[in-house]
Amino acid sequence: MQEKRAKIYSTIQKIVLLFILIVSFSSCKGIKSTNELEKYFTKSQIRDLNKINNFFISEHLNSTRDNYGESYKKMQEFTYFNGIDALINQVGFKKQLKLYNSISKSTFDEIWEIKQNTDVEFSSEEYILPQYKGKFQSYLKYLSQTNSLAKDCWKNMEMSGDFYHLMLDYYILENFDKIDFNDFNNQIIISIYFLSLVDNNERDENTKKRRLELQKKIKKTV
Repeated sequence: MQEKRAKIYSTIQKIVLLFILIVSFSSCKGIKSTNELEKYFTKSQIRDLNKINNFFISEHLNSTRDNYGESYKKMQEFTYFNGIDALINQVGFKKQLKLYNSISKSTFDEIWEIKQNTDVEFSSEEYILPQYKGKFQSYLKYLSQTNSLAKDCWKNMEMSGDFYHLMLDYYILENFDKIDFNDFNNQIIISIYFLSLVDNNERDENTKKRRLELQKKIKKTV
């Protein structure tokens, strides 16, 4: 009887171990990383970075990782002819806020810093900047030694203290055929820069209102 119980207990242990292995494998499946990311971010933060990248690919590129470069080019052309607002309105900022809520605060804080404008004219309007000496900034600086896209981004970030999306867009336009869009490091940089652009266009209602009014004035003069 005791021998039978021991066999049953041993079988149960094996089933539990197998279940744990399956769950662990499932949770890791599809999670991409690089040596550069692992140098600065924890495993849970890298999972969050995957969420950020996946959101950008599915919502803004309407694509998959396998078709990244071609889809980015289409998005760039769409934005050129229709304006950034047309692209933002396709997704909506509320979805991006849900994305923020799905990642840990530590991940967000290692990438972004929410600031309030101190200029009298724009007092208390919120915007985001790269977190000074945060993990993303350190990662970008380190990666700039071997990655040309990161090098250009880091150079402009170091000078301006901002993401400077316009220069990223220009660099990609000028060097499109040289960029490896399957490189996960490049995907992470692009997704974070783009979501930062969306955030700064949509986060504060007063900022958004001023921007839309300015666009109306420009259209009238054209």
